[in-house]
This record gives sequence, C-alpha cells and structure tokens, in this order.
Amino acid sequence: MKLKKQGFLTLFTAFGVFAAFAVFTGTMVMAFVVIVPEVYSEALASEARERLMERGIASFSSFERAAKTLKKLADYYQFRKEQSQGKGAG
Repeated sequence: MKLKKQGFLTLFTAFGVFAAFAVFTGTMVMAFVVIVPEVYSEALASEARERLMERGIASFSSFERAAKTLKKLADYYQFRKEQSQGKGAG
C-alpha cells in the first residue's frame, strides 16, 4: 500500500504511534531514538521529528546521525564520571 506524502503522518497520529513511542520511551532505561529519514520530503520528515520532540523522543534523519550523537553523549557521560571521581583533573 502506497501512502500519500502527507498520509503517513496522519496514519501515525491515527494509530497513536507517536503516543506509543512516548509511553515506550518512558519505560526504557537505555536510550531510545527514532530514525525519520527524508523519504518523501524534508518538510514531512521535519514535522514528524517535531512531533516526536514534543513528546521528548530523540529523532534523527539517519542512522549515522543518531549513532554519532549517542557516541558523543556516551563520551560526555564518561567524561563527567571521570571528573566526579577526580581522574580528569589535570
């Protein structure tokens, strides 16, 4: 079944996908991100990412962007942990 360009956002909203992601994210201990590629158009993908952001869900336009961001986040928390333990003072 092919969806019209605007149809998938309506479908996601109708089936509660954005809300379900928000509930799921709230139960997770680990990071949860959604990849929203610009398959149909940049405007539609941007709107989908905005709706996810409103619910506190991280979303990215590609797997690579998500992976790089999560790596930087992990590095930052490791740095903070080392700082609090006195290992990073120099």
